[in-house]
Amino acid sequence: MKLYNFYLTVFTFLFAFASCNNDLDVPEPVDDEPIIQQFIADNNLNAEKSDEWDVYYVELEPGNGIQATRSSVVEISYENALLDNTVIDADTSYVFVPETYSFITGIALGTLTMEEEGKSLIIIPSRYAYGSNTGLLNGVNVPSNSVLQSTITLKDIRTKAEQKTWEESKILRYIEEQGFDSVSLSDKGLYKQIITEGDDGETPEAGVSITVDYEGTFLDGTTFDEGVSAQFGLTSNALIEGFFDGVLTMKRNEEAVFVMISDIAYGDTGSGAIPPFTPLVFKIKLLAF
Repeated sequence: MKLYNFYLTVFTFLFAFASCNNDLDVPEPVDDEPIIQQFIADNNLNAEKSDEWDVYYVELEPGNGIQATRSSVVEISYENALLDNTVIDADTSYVFVPETYSFITGIALGTLTMEEEGKSLIIIPSRYAYGSNTGLLNGVNVPSNSVLQSTITLKDIRTKAEQKTWEESKILRYIEEQGFDSVSLSDKGLYKQIITEGDDGETPEAGVSITVDYEGTFLDGTTFDEGVSAQFGLTSNALIEGFFDGVLTMKRNEEAVFVMISDIAYGDTGSGAIPPFTPLVFKIKLLAF
């Protein structure tokens, strides 16, 4: 994964609503109804089918009455499994906007049947899961046209402004835990901690070629990308905004840590291994420009 803006393509699916209705750009469906009905009967489930969102759901715990909408920022925990109960994926905090992006369309559809603080079992038809794709996912073989079951807890519903505040609070907590005396570079949500002072002299201008050592991590320290003597064009359309703005403040041989909210990173869609709405940390050493 590099720093350029791009979108995930392999074994994940973009989720987009039509402008005037609930139609989805999905492959020609396989008839999963007999499989789903057998699963419901075998497990004695009191499942309902959402006419609007085309998934079956079983309410396991009631919510607080606040309904998820297509434009809500939602935080969920989930566990996805095949119908034989083999778990293929799980997350305790996945944040996304249903109408913008979800790695599985059925996750978004299921969430839209739920209320905040509620918990449901969602039965996801194959066309809203991985469709005709087949392969290993987290070490589990997912057969073609697999119906999935997903246990979802809708932990929180936020506005985008509330999401920004939530991310900033996480960043400030991270900065405190690291013992940084960070400088806020702007109201965009970019923070800088100088590790090694650079040489006296100028800072780079937009449009030049830069050479950097860098490491990108999540707030928990997990590395998602790194490079040694990597060369980039210092342009706003090639690099994410937080990386671009940060390097503009650096001098040769300066090493610094930049912490940024998702608005100036990969936003509400994420990219590759980076989920939507993920604050990022970049440790950068500017070698040359």
